[in-house]
Amino acid sequence: MTDELFAVQVKAPDLPVAGEHPVVFHGVNKSGSLSMSKVIRGAYYADGRANRFFSPYHGLPKDFEHFVGILQQSSGHAFYVAHNLYGLDLPRDAVLVTQFRHPLARTLSVRGWYERNHVNRHGSLDGMPDLETWVRSLKGRTNTQMAQLAIGFPPGWEPRRVRSKLAELNPRQVYELAVEQLERDVAWYGIAERFEESIFALAHVCGLPAVPAWTKDTRNQWRQSIAETDPSIIELIVETMAWEIRFYEYALARFDERVGRMAFGASLETYRERCAGEYGEPLPARFSPEALSPPPLSPPARLSLRTRLYRRGVRRPFRGRRA
Repeated sequence: MTDELFAVQVKAPDLPVAGEHPVVFHGVNKSGSLSMSKVIRGAYYADGRANRFFSPYHGLPKDFEHFVGILQQSSGHAFYVAHNLYGLDLPRDAVLVTQFRHPLARTLSVRGWYERNHVNRHGSLDGMPDLETWVRSLKGRTNTQMAQLAIGFPPGWEPRRVRSKLAELNPRQVYELAVEQLERDVAWYGIAERFEESIFALAHVCGLPAVPAWTKDTRNQWRQSIAETDPSIIELIVETMAWEIRFYEYALARFDERVGRMAFGASLETYRERCAGEYGEPLPARFSPEALSPPPLSPPARLSLRTRLYRRGVRRPFRGRRA
């Protein structure tokens, strides 16, 4: 970890500041969550508050159930980061935060993790569906960011139970529920393609005066690059993940709107220059954030009938909690 620190110069009157309340980071993505949490860990340590940082990613503590016990019994400010936190019984004053990534890059990354896990279990890729078959099997809702907010991870959750709940919804319903619960429950979220602004804003939420440089997570050696992916597969991902991409575009537009009301000092540009070499493969120009046409910045005014019926008691979704 580098000893070089960069001052967090942010003026954001409408950005939530945790103060004495706990900050809970629901890790949606493996690599992005680890890179972000390493920065925040370094910032807490540099600020003399190492005892206020908890993360199974870093063995603090390593056991997830132990971690959840500490979180649920917490009082006062601390930072908690892990996967599968949205939907648990969080402290009522928790400030819930998370981060999103473009679905094209993320889908290929998730596939890489699946391949790694398959090899670890079976010794080879034999029996692993090819990329096209695997993408189609997702049906536009499985292994998506929006599903993590639409369904969540309730106490005692099991993957099979979550998958069965998700199977009751079509991608549009997953999108509608995810947007509704994003606006209701999540106090702040970052964007991987806007990583420096995301880091500074989250540090501001946590009351951290300075942050170290971020470094790329290189664990996912199985990930297939976009450049080496057949164009027909890229188009299949775009078609299959249409509602997931719409969710990302919604989150990105809301993020840019909020960041547009903030004022960053000169340290942000210095930080951006320092970390420029950490980015991996860039998105193709047509998928870059700058090329997107922002969707409406408000949630759907009226949920579809099927989504409303799902919410009204017959198939009620899991819900997170925050003050």
